[in-house]
Amino acid sequence: MRKLGLELIAITITLIPIAFALFNWSKLPESIPIHFNLAGTPDDWVSKSSLIIISLVPLLSHLILIVILRFNKMNLGINPSWIQIIFASIMTITMLTLLIVSLQKEAGINYDFLLIGVITIAIGLFMKFIEPNSLIGIRTPWTLNNREVWRDTHEFSSKALVWVGLLIIVCSLLIKSFTYSVIIIAILGTLIISAVYSYFSYQKFEKH
Repeated sequence: MRKLGLELIAITITLIPIAFALFNWSKLPESIPIHFNLAGTPDDWVSKSSLIIISLVPLLSHLILIVILRFNKMNLGINPSWIQIIFASIMTITMLTLLIVSLQKEAGINYDFLLIGVITIAIGLFMKFIEPNSLIGIRTPWTLNNREVWRDTHEFSSKALVWVGLLIIVCSLLIKSFTYSVIIIAILGTLIISAVYSYFSYQKFEKH
């Protein structure tokens, strides 16, 4: 029953973009941005009438994930229902970003960057709860060979991603020239540093 409840929560989350689009239909412009370049400027658009179909992407992606998880035999180290909720939330926030960018009227505020910061913080908070598994997380030879190293590395990565997410939010509010390339470098840099950290963590625990 609890599993069914979590799956229903995930499906409900994926319906939010559709509800948001319908509620704000009269306010939306005739052209909706669906892709942004590294400077954060829209470079691809679709018509307003295509929006409903696009708003179904989170729901359709979620249904595909359900099928994949049903047939997956690997140890994920986490309740599959929580994976569904996390995936649904990320897809929904991504879709809402497109809608909010279309509705934004106040120049100078990068709402898309703001939401990326929120997503980064959410992933960071989630990282420290991931148990050793065959699918997600900082999977290096050292984290996979030592449970303590896995836990230590993911706690480090969790804190680092939260700080990066907060930095993205602050920069999106204060720096007009803030770009996607900076965000990509910051996030990838954090993941690379976390992987390197796992080696030193392994050395530390092996000495004990």
